[in-house]
Amino acid sequence: MRFRQVNNPIYLLGRLHLALWERQNPDAPWMSQGAVHFLDSFIRKEDVGIEFGSGRSTVWFGKRVKRLISIEHDGNWASKVKETIRESGLTNVEHHHIPLDHPEDEPHRQIYDPLPNYVGVINRYADLFFDFVIVDGHYRQACIAAAVPKLKLSGILILDNSNWLTRKEWGIPSYFRVLHQSRNVKSETTVFLKTTPP
Repeated sequence: MRFRQVNNPIYLLGRLHLALWERQNPDAPWMSQGAVHFLDSFIRKEDVGIEFGSGRSTVWFGKRVKRLISIEHDGNWASKVKETIRESGLTNVEHHHIPLDHPEDEPHRQIYDPLPNYVGVINRYADLFFDFVIVDGHYRQACIAAAVPKLKLSGILILDNSNWLTRKEWGIPSYFRVLHQSRNVKSETTVFLKTTPP
């Protein structure tokens, strides 16, 4: 499979295009290019969001919104991201290092009892509190389930690597509609809009 990809001209062209785009946009989130462009025009200065999994997206979103809560499980990576936030002079980003409650290679599931601390951070906030939720870290299915009541109506759920599972496996409610979806040679990013539940 890998040999076929390496020798596939379309795949190689896609890798080249992605490499050039990342070189020209070194601060952009590690999402599909189309999603980055879409979110750049969709996100508003007054928005409040939370992200599960930090990185380049942390400062990128932090520069564009009123408030961002960022959750990271890896201690070394969390230190690097915190330093980047400090260097950027952002005071509207709250970055939390919260270790996992389960082995990192354990398969994720939608329901945990008790809820992992990493996921449970979102329960510190009222229902309908967030304008957007980014799921790009650990415990992804549980994060989605926990995020549903916390998102405002017309709020968005940003799911990176959405091609890893089916919509049903992710646990995306039927009343969330796809607002944007794009992919590159590495992955797919889907943005879901929360509409009124039935």
